[in-house]
Amino acid sequence: MSDVRALAKPSPAEMKKPYYCDYAGVPTIVGETRAWSFVEGAWKEISHAEAYTKARLIGEHEFRHLFGDLPPLPPPIRRR
Repeated sequence: MSDVRALAKPSPAEMKKPYYCDYAGVPTIVGETRAWSFVEGAWKEISHAEAYTKARLIGEHEFRHLFGDLPPLPPPIRRR
């Protein structure tokens, strides 16, 4: 099983500090410029502004308690 700490390993350019959130019962990770929700068994990128303003910020411990083990975030997309 995956460790939720693995979620905090995107490249520093993508996210310096993850914010663990509960977005209407959906596990959500919000970074400085990007956000992801775990929907239908996979991480999906969502609107950063929407997640930042509407998701409930929770600590990593509560995140683990509510959502259990989740796979790591997908690797950052290489931009040319």
